[in-house]
Amino acid sequence: MSIMKQDLNFNLIFLIGIAVVATVLLTLYYSHSLGNVNVDYNDLEDQLSSTQNNLSTTMNWLQTCEAEQVKIFTDLNETKVLEEKSREEYNEIYEQTEGELTKTQTVLKDTKDDLTKTLDELQSTTNELNAKSAALSAAENEIDVLKKKVTKAENKLDDIESCVDNNNLDCVANVID
Repeated sequence: MSIMKQDLNFNLIFLIGIAVVATVLLTLYYSHSLGNVNVDYNDLEDQLSSTQNNLSTTMNWLQTCEAEQVKIFTDLNETKVLEEKSREEYNEIYEQTEGELTKTQTVLKDTKDDLTKTLDELQSTTNELNAKSAALSAAENEIDVLKKKVTKAENKLDDIESCVDNNNLDCVANVID
């Protein structure tokens, strides 16, 4: 039995040695693997930090773009409202101007009609005036003729009176002829 005990002790020591060597090897492997994992973790952490910075920058840029988009949409809506208001004002002014144009055209037509009527009346009055002027000229000519006759008759009357004053009947007969 003593051989067995010696063998057993050696076997036990051998097994303990193998266990210690295995533990040392596993510890070395674990340390090496943990170091690689730490390096990989640090690399991933750096990449994650870089990605986070990129995402923050991109987020800021997107927020700026979103703010600009909101501003553009606001400006666009204001422009649409202003355009609609301008269109309504234009339509109102257009309708008002069109109404005024219609009124002005009506007034112009009425004025043209009145002017035509006045021109016709003026032409008629001118014709009447010309006719009356001609009649007046004829009457004045007749008056002149009659005045000459009156003057001639007065002269004869004066001559007759002078003949009568002179008691000259032959003179009266000559004057009457």
